[in-house]
Amino acid sequence: MPTRFLTTATPYLFLFIISHVSATNYYVATSYGSDTNNGTSLGTPFKTIGKAASVMSSGDICYIRQGRYHETITISNLDGSSGSAIVFTNYGSERVVEASGKEQARQSTSKHAQARE
Repeated sequence: MPTRFLTTATPYLFLFIISHVSATNYYVATSYGSDTNNGTSLGTPFKTIGKAASVMSSGDICYIRQGRYHETITISNLDGSSGSAIVFTNYGSERVVEASGKEQARQSTSKHAQARE
């Protein structure tokens, strides 16, 4: 019996792993980033949240480093799914401030994109 279960479950396990492998973590750092970077590591972050938003897809997470961000971010082109949202969040306990001096946005304008504290 255990062999039969393993054989039956293996394709589903493979699909589960593939769905999580395809998600990407992106990083943004206003102080040392560049929008010509690939944004996929702390050493090569994007400079703007808007650049990250332009390349993100379902399941991706954008970690925003501490700093003051002077930009308007449009996320209407992002298409997450209910089980695989697109997430924008601060990196660790770092403080992210928008141009007006308000703390990072806590609400999202896209059905399956979310901002986390």
